[in-house]
Amino acid sequence: MDCDWLAFGHHEDDQAETLLFRLLRGTGVRGAAAMRAVEPGGAGRVGRLRPLLGVRRAQLLEWAGAHGLGWVEDESNAELRFTRNALRHRLLPVAEGLFPAAVPNLARAAAHFAEADALLGELAAIDAAACGAPVLCRADLLALTPARQANLLRWLLLGSGAPLPGAAPLGEALRQLRACEPAHPLRLPLGAWVCCAYRDRVWLEPAQPPAPQALHWQGEAAMHWGGDEVRLVASIGAGLGRGCLEDAGEVLLGPRREGLRMRLHPARPRRELRKLCQEAAIPAWLRDRLPVLWVDGEPAWVGGIGVAAEFACAPGAAGLVPEWRPGGVTPAPPP
Repeated sequence: MDCDWLAFGHHEDDQAETLLFRLLRGTGVRGAAAMRAVEPGGAGRVGRLRPLLGVRRAQLLEWAGAHGLGWVEDESNAELRFTRNALRHRLLPVAEGLFPAAVPNLARAAAHFAEADALLGELAAIDAAACGAPVLCRADLLALTPARQANLLRWLLLGSGAPLPGAAPLGEALRQLRACEPAHPLRLPLGAWVCCAYRDRVWLEPAQPPAPQALHWQGEAAMHWGGDEVRLVASIGAGLGRGCLEDAGEVLLGPRREGLRMRLHPARPRRELRKLCQEAAIPAWLRDRLPVLWVDGEPAWVGGIGVAAEFACAPGAAGLVPEWRPGGVTPAPPP
């Protein structure tokens, strides 16, 4: 949609229904804040305005009638098989019979929840800075109370545009994080995202799709492989020998292959990628996502590992330094 903001006609009765509906489903503090009067956009999302949240439905109907305005009634609004309609037509009238100010009171409660949610966000920002976000120090995270641990992870997910997981998967992820030895890599599902932990690091990332197909290098300075970017920056005496790539019959950017071995130093033997990854603290689940430059079928460079000695640039010669920029929130492994 070609606009920056959308204005909605939600009113105070809608807000009361939203809060009641969410509370009955066991929502948390953020959900109980119900609809916000202002929701800024960003990252391709249109901002939302709800200027009528403090106005009752009856007031709007009276004003529209007094000014001769017509409106369209959605026939489905009267169907009680829909939960929201049942709340509107059955439960709220009973509540207003007992508490005449039920609707404004519920709307006011939603505002209190919104204030509490804002405070939780401020606390999470403090904890995030103390833990070194976006890649958290495991010891600092686990030093927080369980409630603050969960609050921090929820805040990080929200900041990444991820949908929030339920309390059960988040609690299970934190339980395993507390119980597991740091040397054991963890990959814990949180809906469409995962909580990853390895050694002293904890981070969040989208669930990884299968590694994309290999791309042919045709001299370009940057290649997009899946959601990642690999740049080849011109240099002198560093990185890959430019001639090694330009004179090759085929240069591919793609995933690792079975049995990959490479030599990082001329005087040392070739070693398995598994062992090189262990030394570089790259957990097992990321290894299939490491970009590899294949030169005539031989691995010349592996992201996060380095350049193979056979393809290293000679001193004073023209070179290309590969730079890997992961597309998600996954921290780039050590160089």
